[in-house]
Amino acid sequence: MFLDAPSLFENDCKASALRGLALFSQHDEYLEDHPEMSFMIIKQYNCEAYHTKIEGSFERRSLPNVDPIEASTIRPYFHVLNKAGPRAEPVNARLRIVSKKLIRFLNALELRRSGKPEKGIFGEVIPAPYIPFYHIRTFLGGATERLDEAGVTGVQALFNYLDDDFHNDYTEADNLFKSGCVSKKHFPKLFQSKELIVTHEDDHPVAMVSESCLYSTNGETVDLRCTRLSFDGRFIRKEVTLRVAWPSHSDTINISSLIAYPLRLDNEGTRDRLLQRGVVFWSCRQRRFVSYTAPKRTFEIQVVNPRYMIDMETYHQSSQKDEDALDQQKTVEIVNMDQDTPPTEEFAIMLPPRILGFGLHDKKWKNLLVEHIHDIQWNKKAFDRLVMAPEKKSLITAMVKEHVLMDTSTDIIEGK
Repeated sequence: MFLDAPSLFENDCKASALRGLALFSQHDEYLEDHPEMSFMIIKQYNCEAYHTKIEGSFERRSLPNVDPIEASTIRPYFHVLNKAGPRAEPVNARLRIVSKKLIRFLNALELRRSGKPEKGIFGEVIPAPYIPFYHIRTFLGGATERLDEAGVTGVQALFNYLDDDFHNDYTEADNLFKSGCVSKKHFPKLFQSKELIVTHEDDHPVAMVSESCLYSTNGETVDLRCTRLSFDGRFIRKEVTLRVAWPSHSDTINISSLIAYPLRLDNEGTRDRLLQRGVVFWSCRQRRFVSYTAPKRTFEIQVVNPRYMIDMETYHQSSQKDEDALDQQKTVEIVNMDQDTPPTEEFAIMLPPRILGFGLHDKKWKNLLVEHIHDIQWNKKAFDRLVMAPEKKSLITAMVKEHVLMDTSTDIIEGK
């Protein structure tokens, strides 16, 4: 192992191995002797590929007069370099953070990114192109203010290295994602943990949070372990796994053509659509009388302005299913059901696309598309058009107003 990039030198031959000038033996021993180090980059090189690359630089020397078998053995030693070869290019690289202070700082950046702690990432060896750093680098601004001088130096050295070696790679990925596209090369940078993911069910967007994302060795598939929300009168989080595979026929595709993609990269208004739908869903968390205007298939009987009662308590009373036992992969979300707005914007975005409602026209429970639920528009002019003697209309109007006033208590003790 060497501290500098290896190469071949003047008078080396085809039997020579790549080597550097600064030899060292053990990582741990070197780190013990250099406690000021914050991180290390471990690079691997391919001797055979390097020899192939500089094949034309070797000068053939005359072989001595020996038998053919021996000549075959010594032949590589008689192809010699007249001058040193170029530095070898690594075939892969790994980054290891060795400073505990730097690990804590990077964990804090990850917390700023996701809003949730993610321990263990930066304590492990990370392969190039160091994707966790791609995701947190934009949160670096102002984050070093509380570090001492040595801490700032370590952070600057790390991110200067990343900028020197991977600036073009990261910028290329950023520009591609901003255009709504992704390439096979940058597919491993697309997903990250602790973020909203969008998929579709029956052409309706559904959002969930990625708890972890595990890419295959070749980077062509990713398994997303996610949590999503469902509703049965309670809000429930359930674990699901999505596998997103790179289409083998393409090099660059639209991000939205994948079966799932990060909501942060949506440029089609899906976030606003999900948020508006979530606000409507929240308004239906308790008993509510609604109008429903979903488009119907041509062969279905058209019902003009159908009305539904959304009431999960009544549904459970009328259903014979045992809803008491929760699946082991489900947890009840504790929320304040009496507040007017959803707990958080993320919560609203994650709410389901459908909710059960009881049709007053057919006396059946039906899964309603939340996007097509509306307030009932009462026809207040219908009474005015009613054919009835004016005296009777006035009497009925007075009785209704009196009834409404009676419902509004004026009792000081009762209404305090």
